[in-house]
Amino acid sequence: NEYRARIEAGLVGAKRENPATSVATLKHTAHRLGTALCPQRGEKDEQGAFEARGARLSRGFQGDFHFTAWGPASDAERLEAALASFTAPFDAESDGGAVRAKSTRTYDALLATVDFAHGHHGCEKAPGPKA
Repeated sequence: NEYRARIEAGLVGAKRENPATSVATLKHTAHRLGTALCPQRGEKDEQGAFEARGARLSRGFQGDFHFTAWGPASDAERLEAALASFTAPFDAESDGGAVRAKSTRTYDALLATVDFAHGHHGCEKAPGPKA
């Protein structure tokens, strides 16, 4: 279709101009091109991602688990803001001399968010506005 051909031509041109362009940059560029060529695409993509939203918690045999969630970009922004408010800074001083990886600090922030939600479950008056 013509729409797809125009986007592909734009991406090939971008890669030709800058051969070091990463796949992530090309994906971002494709999204921007798609939005420029079809302004309704952003809303359509957001609605589609919302309708396809979901989460899965799988427990392993050794007591571990994996949690995966997917949904629209607007929900990703809400989740990032909530996690950011509970994520510890990247420094050894606040961790008793240990420097924890970003993934570890994000995990800890997720559980802190869960603890916060459980602590306020059933409250008559919410503690403040949502992130």
